[in-house]
Amino acid sequence: MKKGVYIDGHEREDVIAYRQEVFLPIMAKLDSYTRQYKEKDDGTWTIIELILPPGVQRHVIYCHDKSYFHGHDYKKTLWLDHITK
Repeated sequence: MKKGVYIDGHEREDVIAYRQEVFLPIMAKLDSYTRQYKEKDDGTWTIIELILPPGVQRHVIYCHDKSYFHGHDYKKTLWLDHITK
């Protein structure tokens, strides 16, 4: 294994238990605070309005693709934008 490669162990028993018993229930609760969409028969989408408890704001969940996360591993060059003072 080369230096810099991270193996997450996502199939370990403790990781599976955490995902099932902690992470997924939290995500299900957060999902109830996010905007939902429903597809219409004509192929367009409509927003299902949220009814949130008092004091709770709508949540936006951002995800990333794991392949992008590892996209710059082992690079020998670096691109920098023009820096102004």
